[in-house]
Amino acid sequence: MVFVKLFLKHKKDDSQNHFPEYNVRKLSVPYFMLSRKIRNIVLIVIGTIFVVLGIIGILIPGLPTTPFLLLAGYCYFNSSKNLHNWLLNHRLLGKFIQDFEKTGSIPLSSKIIAIALMFVTCSSSILFFIKDTDIQAIIVIAGITGLAVIVAIPSRK
Repeated sequence: MVFVKLFLKHKKDDSQNHFPEYNVRKLSVPYFMLSRKIRNIVLIVIGTIFVVLGIIGILIPGLPTTPFLLLAGYCYFNSSKNLHNWLLNHRLLGKFIQDFEKTGSIPLSSKIIAIALMFVTCSSSILFFIKDTDIQAIIVIAGITGLAVIVAIPSRK
């Protein structure tokens, strides 16, 4: 079993031509378990961000919900079975993921509604509310990205 090494202190040995000699202590936790724990924490944080974006997508028509919840489901599946089960069995959010897991697609009517609402929201924001060209460019890029994500997901009737 490979262990993580901690360098406790540096000793200088003049007889060794100034090459350092280290006292090494081994931890009881293998390094691959440490990295898995860190990976799980990172995936849980990213998954939670995607859940928040998915919830915002339910409330704001210009932001897609299903892709964010699918990404959250992927992150939770690879990091925490409890969070993955919570997401699948959630009263509001679970239906998006369960529907996609069963069919591997999004209803065509939902895609059309999402694209239309994104277009209306982005256009009205740019034309009536946002005057700064940098922010308008960000809105256009976000709208095109959302459009690409929605179009890339398979559709069904």
